[in-house]
Amino acid sequence: MITLHIEESESNTAFLPGLVYFMSSIALLSIYGYTPKFKYFDFLDIVDKVYKKDEKQTHVATTEIFCALLLVGKRNPSHQKELDERIAEKLEVIFSSEITQSSLNIWKIFSWWLPSHFDLRRVPKITSAICDFDIEREGRISPFIISSRITLLKSYLSASLNRFHNVCRYVV
Repeated sequence: MITLHIEESESNTAFLPGLVYFMSSIALLSIYGYTPKFKYFDFLDIVDKVYKKDEKQTHVATTEIFCALLLVGKRNPSHQKELDERIAEKLEVIFSSEITQSSLNIWKIFSWWLPSHFDLRRVPKITSAICDFDIEREGRISPFIISSRITLLKSYLSASLNRFHNVCRYVV
């Protein structure tokens, strides 16, 4: 299903909330044992198999899978801590070196859409991956990556409205 979605997304790379909700339904069924051959964390294995940093459509599929898995936490938070750690690890890598000009808008939608539909206070490591970064003065990080991180933070804050998470930590 994911591979087909990626192939179809070559011409139209759009974040599809309907697919997010569909995948979250499958993930919820897997948590309750209705899919014995497909487990909840198999979704993350799929991300590892399909994600390619240079292909925009795999960024879309990755954001949709991450959102779907996190939405399941609203109904069953049993795997949330492990999911928080595993997704945050992947986000750190993507946000620090794999974001490109063509994939930035996808992650911008992720940073806006997810906090609009899910309380990110439940996953502090993911929140930190989006919000917590340093602007180095030595120039080891490209200006594009710094600009991208600021853009993602802005998207997150605009979605969170008045629900800031330890705002003093981020605004100095």
